[in-house]
Amino acid sequence: MHLHRQIVLALCALFVAACKSVAVDPYRIDLPDRLGVPIAVLELEVPAAALQENETARFDIEFEVDLRGHVERSRTTASTRPDLDQRILEQHRQWIYAISTRTNPCVANAFVGTQHVEFTRRDGKVSMALEPARVERNVSRAAAEWVAATMPLKPETARLPSYPRQALLDKVHGTVGVMFEFGPDGKAHDAFAVNGVLDRWGLARAAVDTVSRYELKEPPGRTVLACQTFAFTTR
Repeated sequence: MHLHRQIVLALCALFVAACKSVAVDPYRIDLPDRLGVPIAVLELEVPAAALQENETARFDIEFEVDLRGHVERSRTTASTRPDLDQRILEQHRQWIYAISTRTNPCVANAFVGTQHVEFTRRDGKVSMALEPARVERNVSRAAAEWVAATMPLKPETARLPSYPRQALLDKVHGTVGVMFEFGPDGKAHDAFAVNGVLDRWGLARAAVDTVSRYELKEPPGRTVLACQTFAFTTR
């Protein structure tokens, strides 16, 4: 997926409208404490000329995400500006949502949710406010079954990710969760980060690259869903 003008959200760190009273560490990436948190957002654009001065346009978007957090289907269920609905939906369909939580990092959830978004024009400029989506119902789930104690890795592949240099310089820290599969041959593939998908410091990429080199000592002869979490700390 090619996203342009991306904004990467780490939990409430950039949810200014939803978390005004919460003390936020902008240099921490973490697993969300709830489903419905966007982790990669294409900033929704509304031309300033489309709104009157001091006008607020509100949209409720019902959507479904798959087990990788990609928006599959969506529609507006409430809108103060129906003429802008199609524009908003097309952009929202490029968002990615977290499918795992801090409590259950190794359980992926596909769900139907409602995303509320508001646009306000003041002093000729349009700003966007959003909050985590409300999860209406779970559609499906997949729990990782790999247990390292019973299905050990080949020692030469059991390594920790290197700390990206820029992340160290900026003192960025946190936890990255990765879901992936072991194929019948025991080699890891199809790895993706369940949070921090596009973090500019490279923590997610380092975690995914590390997991992608995993290989089991004994080939399982079948596909095994797996997950791994990595804690990055500068302390």
